[in-house]
Amino acid sequence: MSTVERRDSIESTAEGVWLLIDVKVKPDMIQATRQRLHAALIEIRAFDGCRSATLLVNQDDVNNLLIVERWVSRAHFERYRAWRADRGDHDRLAATLDRAGVRYRGVTRLTVAAHGY
Repeated sequence: MSTVERRDSIESTAEGVWLLIDVKVKPDMIQATRQRLHAALIEIRAFDGCRSATLLVNQDDVNNLLIVERWVSRAHFERYRAWRADRGDHDRLAATLDRAGVRYRGVTRLTVAAHGY
């Protein structure tokens, strides 16, 4: 059973693809998961087409982690995602989660003029 919720609306733009990957980790697994994800950031950043990858922790809920990734294109991200799936990394991550999976969201950056809304 897949533990990854996908949105097929992830599209490439001139800036590439931005992804927000939101996970809620089991309290007893948070330290190990954070260490594993920190190590994974090195692999993510080295993967062809990755422009950046950052791991953030929710200040109000330390078990809620957000991974922000920026890719050259959706195709680059999909190749990376397939590589992770083939290695079994998605299943290993899923075993540490407190809620039913990982939520991927493709986003477009909105640029707003200073003091503009």
